[in-house]
Amino acid sequence: MKFTLPTIALLFACATSVVARPANPHQLSKRADSFDSTETLLLNYALALEHLENAFYIGALRRFNQGAFAAAGYNPFARGRFVQIQEHEQAHVELLSQALGANATKPCNYTFPYNNVQSFAALSQLLEGVGTSAYIGALKNITAPDFVSVAASILSTEARHAAWVAAVPNKFAPWSGPFDTALTPNQTFTLAKSFIVDCPAENPPLNLNAFPTLNVSRGFPGTNVTFTFDSSLANSAASNSGGGNGTQLYAVFFTGLVKEFVPLVGRDGSPLIVGGSSSGGGGNSTTASPTSTTQSIVTVTNSSSTMSPTSAASSTTSAETSANSTATSSDTSSATSTSSSASSTTTSVPASSTTAGASTPSSSVLTGTATVPQGIKGQVYAIVASNGTVATDDTTVAGPAVLIYEFGSNGNITRQSSP
Repeated sequence: MKFTLPTIALLFACATSVVARPANPHQLSKRADSFDSTETLLLNYALALEHLENAFYIGALRRFNQGAFAAAGYNPFARGRFVQIQEHEQAHVELLSQALGANATKPCNYTFPYNNVQSFAALSQLLEGVGTSAYIGALKNITAPDFVSVAASILSTEARHAAWVAAVPNKFAPWSGPFDTALTPNQTFTLAKSFIVDCPAENPPLNLNAFPTLNVSRGFPGTNVTFTFDSSLANSAASNSGGGNGTQLYAVFFTGLVKEFVPLVGRDGSPLIVGGSSSGGGGNSTTASPTSTTQSIVTVTNSSSTMSPTSAASSTTSAETSANSTATSSDTSSATSTSSSASSTTTSVPASSTTAGASTPSSSVLTGTATVPQGIKGQVYAIVASNGTVATDDTTVAGPAVLIYEFGSNGNITRQSSP
């Protein structure tokens, strides 16, 4: 589907300087009545991502003051750069919220799995990489020339965030290669759901289908890794591929502009098959009936679970604070370090507590093995697909999962980072 968005070109023109605030917010607010339903959905999709990133940085900067960064061995300027990144995200939230007016999606309650400055910086690298990929994936659906140029300007800023976080605090390569990777809105939200606790009941639906969980074991390019996933979409994806009984499943690695397909094999080394009556793949084949996903987003790091209306976690911080007050309160916080035993931190934003949508009902859990292709590096996305040449939303069975392979200045892989 192509989006023609002449009505929102002026909105993003305000974001060409990412720290600038709209010159006339009242004029932008009035434009909300002129959006059609497709434009509103697209703007709310962008706003939902900006809310998540903004809350992530606000919570972390409130938790880790300048002393915490110094104790973790970071240069004195590092925290200030993260403050600037948060200000950029805040500017995006304000711009989109003012434009959408009463139709704007509200921030959710989020949980982010960091327990120290180092794990915060690692997660920042992952989020900024996904944000860059999300903009790349959206650009191909935009036809308005003015909006394309402005969206590209925002995209380049997100890419600068990703490069700085990777190279300076994390000491990774600032790029994955000559090209970045695109993610579709469904793929982006599949990744985002692992950070969402619940959302306000009044939030408008985003009409996005999510994919089941995909877990990939650690392993370097050229070695075998294990893919574990729920098979609830396997049969419907096989049907979309033109297959049926006995459809082979594939691991697909997204790297730059390339998608590399590797057949998945079962425990006995035979092809991993779905929809067949045999037990090909060492008993891993499945005849599970297709189950449609909810109009929401599902976790990709933990096993499927149903989200129900709950109140916000008791140990939360508010994302309502502005960038300036965040920096001030964080710098004056008495805590300079956190317990290494903490498994996550939860950032809450003022909102009614309700479900964001149930995750995909569990079906049969499948396990297959694939060899990671030689030559891939940097931030890579992996999915399971029912087609050996086409990887689209229609042929996706599970995923994406994020794989990060760090490489040196000589191009050789040096380590795999756990997202």
